Amino acid sequence: MREKYVEESFPMWFIFGEDLNGLVDVSDGNVDVFVGITREVADTLIRERNILVNALIVAIGEDYERLEQARLEAKSSADL
Repeated sequence: MREKYVEESFPMWFIFGEDLNGLVDVSDGNVDVFVGITREVADTLIRERNILVNALIVAIGEDYERLEQARLEAKSSADL
């Protein structure tokens, strides 16, 4: 569920279209994020952004686990 939220908030980028000069557009499926950049730059941007989005998924997951543990501990203390 957390992954789906992050993916919806930060859709994956992909190369969409190439002009006669070899320049490409990068899109997220809804809008062009970058237009007319080299394939090398596009590949780097996409790779680095994927690293960032994956780090967000991990961080959100860790926060969720930490909050869930605190909730269980508070509930356990309240039951005593």
